[in-house]
Amino acid sequence: VPKDSNSGIYLMGRYEIQILDSHGKENVGYGDMGGLYRRWDNNRNPKGFDGVPPLINAANPAGEWQKLIIKFRAPRLAKDGKVLEYPRFISVYLNDQLVQKNNFFRFYYTCFSMH
Repeated sequence: VPKDSNSGIYLMGRYEIQILDSHGKENVGYGDMGGLYRRWDNNRNPKGFDGVPPLINAANPAGEWQKLIIKFRAPRLAKDGKVLEYPRFISVYLNDQLVQKNNFFRFYYTCFSMH
């Protein structure tokens, strides 16, 4: 990751693992490397929700490779569209260190298809 870089990996177009130059930072938040970046909804109060900081700061220095292993489970829906199981990150490893464990999202929005 280049110095001062900021990116992310999206799953299902809505759940993001943050990629940020966070090496050496003592207090990490949801917006740092390995964090589950908060989602945003203008109709909610507060508008930002579901952000989870990494368990530890496992970021390598800028200019070095970052290795992520993500184990994610998509939501399970009944035939009528009701949520049976919420989506969750079973585990996220950053540079071989556990940074997320069994985090799930209670606020799942069903996607509707256009006919």
